[in-house]
Amino acid sequence: MVKGILRRRFWIAVIAGLWGAGAQAAWQFVPNINISARTQDNVRLAPGDVPNQDATSSVVDAELTLSTFSQRGYVTFDPRISVNLYADQFNGDLDGNDIFLRGRGEYEWQRVTIGFRTDYRKRAVIRAELAEIEEPDFDDDSDIDDPDDVDTGRLIAIEQDQIRYTLRPRLDYELSERSTFRFEALTTEVSYSDFNVPGRTGFQDNSFRVGVIRRANERNRVTATLVVDDYDSELNGNSTDTVGVVGRIDRRLSDLWRLDFSVGLTRSDFIYFDDLELVDNASVDYSFDVRTRRRGERTQLEFRAGHRLNPSASGYVVKRNQLRFYIDHQLTQRLFTRIGFRVEEIDSVGGAAPQNDRDYKRAEVSFSWALTEKWRLWSGYDFLSQEFVNQSTGSRSSNMIFIGVGYQGLSRPEAP
Repeated sequence: MVKGILRRRFWIAVIAGLWGAGAQAAWQFVPNINISARTQDNVRLAPGDVPNQDATSSVVDAELTLSTFSQRGYVTFDPRISVNLYADQFNGDLDGNDIFLRGRGEYEWQRVTIGFRTDYRKRAVIRAELAEIEEPDFDDDSDIDDPDDVDTGRLIAIEQDQIRYTLRPRLDYELSERSTFRFEALTTEVSYSDFNVPGRTGFQDNSFRVGVIRRANERNRVTATLVVDDYDSELNGNSTDTVGVVGRIDRRLSDLWRLDFSVGLTRSDFIYFDDLELVDNASVDYSFDVRTRRRGERTQLEFRAGHRLNPSASGYVVKRNQLRFYIDHQLTQRLFTRIGFRVEEIDSVGGAAPQNDRDYKRAEVSFSWALTEKWRLWSGYDFLSQEFVNQSTGSRSSNMIFIGVGYQGLSRPEAP
């Protein structure tokens, strides 16, 4: 009931913000439509001796960016639908429509700034439980990360959908010319259609963060944050309370390069049922994140490495060691390429569920050709592999080749 009240109040506030922003500035609508064909071996990541694992599919992806800007703020929403159709009858259960809605907004007064981010996703398990190489940033210059990945790698009961909702409001208060107080909340809710299955469950995670941002000079910024987090899963009654502190440094190395570094210490107290036996324990862990980015006219590059705690649909808070890299480069006036990879080690906090520990790898290379200012062709290759390290199933991998055509509308110059 409380969650429903909070959610209704949030959307009332968003609508009021939209009304106020829209009264001062015109809305712009930017469409983006992509149609692609894909062929993939071992689409379900099954053992090598399981037949009929090759699949051919077509995808129609339509997105509309709605945004409005004023001198004091902005509001942006991205509704999107992705229709996935498989050619053969055996894989007909993989057909489905994935629905997305992302939004963000910000409004400034003389000393106070309020903002929000929201993210809704309803996706088939086959696409929700295997993380992408990189989520596109809503704002390259923001110090607020995108929502955590909650993937489990579990593709059993594959006809289910994962429904995920994230809300992240924040308030900044300017203490002085160089210092800002920040309060931020983060709510994540994950559920599955029909029922939960072993190794994959719905959960709710609530996090509150209080910190001070200090701008040392034009290039350097330091942040100290206190984090309190509460995680509750549905299947095993797991309740994990976490308290931590995080320090962060943001540095602009040049007009093109930026470096972010953070380090923290956390304590997690968790209670859950294991074969009807109550387990009550605690764990102390560290976190760190290193991220460097280059943004140029012809090349965009990002490298990220870290160790962090985040909620997971496995039913437990997990430790995620990750290494991520991608580069977008313009080879000629019309030809572009993208190369990226992601490597992860995922372990449950305190060794609570070693059967869910896994290694995950994904890599992609693609090329796109600009036919006109708005139309493009693209093609590429995607590889992924995962292994549940404490099980005897071994490593399983899949290869995919894709080709497509896309239309990208143009935004007005005032868009960020």
